[in-house]
Formats: sequence, structure tokens, C-alpha cells
Amino acid sequence: MTATTPKITFKDAGPAETAEAETFPLAKITTAERGVRCTKKGRTVELSDEVVKSCPINLLSPYLREVYETIIAQENDAVVDAQLNGDQRSGGDEAQVVGVETVSTIVFDDLDNVWIFGADINQQWFTMVTNRATAKIVRKIQEFRDQQGTGGTRVTLKPVNDIQPAEVLHIISRRMGDGKIMLVNTRRATRQLVFMPLQVDDARYPERWVNAVTVGQITGYENVNKRARIVIDMSKLFSAYGFPADWEKVAA
Repeated sequence: MTATTPKITFKDAGPAETAEAETFPLAKITTAERGVRCTKKGRTVELSDEVVKSCPINLLSPYLREVYETIIAQENDAVVDAQLNGDQRSGGDEAQVVGVETVSTIVFDDLDNVWIFGADINQQWFTMVTNRATAKIVRKIQEFRDQQGTGGTRVTLKPVNDIQPAEVLHIISRRMGDGKIMLVNTRRATRQLVFMPLQVDDARYPERWVNAVTVGQITGYENVNKRARIVIDMSKLFSAYGFPADWEKVAA
């Protein structure tokens, strides 16, 4: 299923200097429609009267709780997939990729480089998403480890516009490939489209002495701001894969 949403593209939409009594320049904004993928997820369980009568515990409640937890896990995968690979069936909305200073390695300066640029274009990419293998590499970065006992700085450098996060929310997702770190501004990146909310339906089949319960929902995720997410790829050099030219224009 596909939900149709407006697609708004801004180009040269920032404020521009004008002379006295001059007309402000007109921003270039284009509108179109786009289809966002929605998926239907659910499960039905049947319990016969024989099973219910022979079991002293409530069989249904733990199952419904397990289904709900599984749906939440699947939704987490879905939002990461939308942010990483885009929300369009035809593609073209993938997260921007930048490289590192030295291929196959990741150091704090590679992350700091991205955070500094983000501060310049008013993006706080303070949520990190990796898979398990990359998480083990990231967690070994010295700046993320316990610094107690190493002494402090003589002067504390306190950025005005939050160049670096005080703490990073680190999410582990199997949707991420090895050597890839996605940094996300969660306030601007993605929103959930609810085609049909989570619902629980039950039915009775007297001819079989069976009760059935179905749990399901239809949802999708739409990427709102392309600059709200960025991927650091350890297999690419930053000199070849740097920040996009149009993002640099926004920074300027």
C-alpha cells in the first residue's frame, strides 16, 4: 500500500540581502506528489476450548504482549530502513554518504567533522545508528570510553550552537551495513504515517469450539528533511565523498 503525500522542494529559499526599497527575491519552491510505502503487519492466533480448559494460566495475554513487542521491533527496523534507503519505491531518497580520513578506520575526528558541519547548517545529528559489528568498533573510540583519571583540560571549550552532543543515543539495527554509521537529527528526519492504527479483533467459531484473536496495523514512514540524516561510510575517503555542494551552499 502507498500513501500519497505532498513533496515540497526548497531551492535558494533562504533570506537574501536586498537594497533599500528593493523587492525581496522570490524563493524557488516546487511542489509535487509522492507515494510513501506502507506495510501491513499482523498475526492471528487460535485457541481451542480444549486447550483453554486444560491450562490453568492465561495463554492469550502473554502472546498478545509478545506480538506487540515484535511489532515495535519491526517498526524500529522500518524507520531505520526509511532513513537509510529512502521511503520511495523508485529510490532517490537515500541518506547522504560521506567518507572518512583513512579507509577502513573510524576515529573521533571523523565524527567531529560531521558534527561541526551539521552545526553550520543547523542540523544536530546527535543520534547514532549502527549494526552490532560496527558498534563494537565505535565503542572502542577513546573519546567514548571512560576518561576518569586522565586529567582535565585547562580551559573548557563550550560551543554556542552545540557542535558536539553531550551524550549520543546509540541504536543497534540489523538494517545497517558493516562499516556504516548513520547520524540522525531525530527532531527533523522522519515522521510516521498511520494508514490503520494497531487494532485487536477477536472472533468465536462455535462449530469448532475455537476463539481467534488478530493483532495488526498498517503504517509507513516518510522522510521529512533529507539533511536531517547522514551516513559515514568507513570504506570511502572523505576527499572523494565529502559534503554535497548544495549543503555547502546552505552552510554559506
